[in-house]
Amino acid sequence: MTEIVHTFVQVSPDCPVKTETIPPTKQDAKPSIHVLQYQLLTQYPYRFTLEELIYEVHIRHKQIPAEEIATHAGASTTIKKASWPCTVWRQMSTVGLLKWEKMD
Repeated sequence: MTEIVHTFVQVSPDCPVKTETIPPTKQDAKPSIHVLQYQLLTQYPYRFTLEELIYEVHIRHKQIPAEEIATHAGASTTIKKASWPCTVWRQMSTVGLLKWEKMD
């Protein structure tokens, strides 16, 4: 994945939406990917690169325990078997951003 830096993403001129909306969530359901992305981006603005965001959303959406991630740190063959995004894992394992927090 190509790293995206110093880029401002604008809304398309033909977008019918006039104002922002918070993604809806269902009661007692696992948060969807778009809700997790929204929560992370609003709670921690400018903290994540695109790869870090994708990885963090993946582990939260799949509810992968911190112990399992720590067990597989650097083990790319195990990660491939578990179908985790390997390039993102290597990036994250060197960044050290794995801070587990309960999201409300």
